[in-house]
Amino acid sequence: MGCGRIPEHKNFSPETLTGSTVRIVLVVNDPDGVFSRAIAAGAKSVYPVHEDYGWRLGRLMDPYGHHWEIGKPLSDGL
Repeated sequence: MGCGRIPEHKNFSPETLTGSTVRIVLVVNDPDGVFSRAIAAGAKSVYPVHEDYGWRLGRLMDPYGHHWEIGKPLSDGL
């Protein structure tokens, strides 16, 4: 079973739905470092960390199929 998947309670992993229904945004001081550590731990890159729309941001998928955006706003001084 995937993380948190309990069908009788209507809890399903993204793998069983053939895609994620949510995207989690994790705001950190060092998006490049956190992204790299997540990849080393088994996540897969959806798109690498880059600057766009006032953010330094990358997107990855964890081993259970959940999508995470890891980044920080460029103007917030983080």
